[in-house]
Amino acid sequence: MERAGSARIKAPQDFDSPAGNQTKPVCVAYRRAVNEKGNTMARRMFRARRRQPGSEPSRKASTMTSQASPARQTFDDAELRDRLTPAQYQVTQQAGTERAFTGEYWNCHDDGTYHCIVCDAPLFSSDTKYESGTGWPSFWEAVDPAAVEIHTDRSFGMVREEAVCANCGAHLGHRFPDGPRPTGERYCMNSASLRLERTDEDG
Repeated sequence: MERAGSARIKAPQDFDSPAGNQTKPVCVAYRRAVNEKGNTMARRMFRARRRQPGSEPSRKASTMTSQASPARQTFDDAELRDRLTPAQYQVTQQAGTERAFTGEYWNCHDDGTYHCIVCDAPLFSSDTKYESGTGWPSFWEAVDPAAVEIHTDRSFGMVREEAVCANCGAHLGHRFPDGPRPTGERYCMNSASLRLERTDEDG
């Protein structure tokens, strides 16, 4: 509590106020420290609490939450534009999304393995495909935990889990925590990012 007529206590400029600003009110914690420890001790306490460079990992726009491939397969952009359809290129290379109920596999019930349309890496099994009612092919698990990487997607003012092919980085879709048991996850994929290798019925 300040004494009548006493000068207003100001926070040390180097850690609590912008340069040249001497009118910013001191914080409650600093005022309490001044009253209890004295001005010199308070300065030492607050300097010790300052965040040191490198004390926390830097935040990245896309945070990977699954195991990354040690060496990602790359393709020439001109070759991809020539090999993929416009829809496949937009989805896999530009993180596009096909319209619901329009993709090739949203209502497909054939047995087989779904591969990446870009690099042909196996991603999902028809055994884990289920009817989600969303209009996109949905799976509750990938063929291998390392087959699909999960990144944080902050586009369109939302925070979602983007699913990409771990082998080549192609955008596949998104993962949501509203799937069935046993994982409780829903890999909501774009048909344009997949190629179904059907099981040989005679085999």
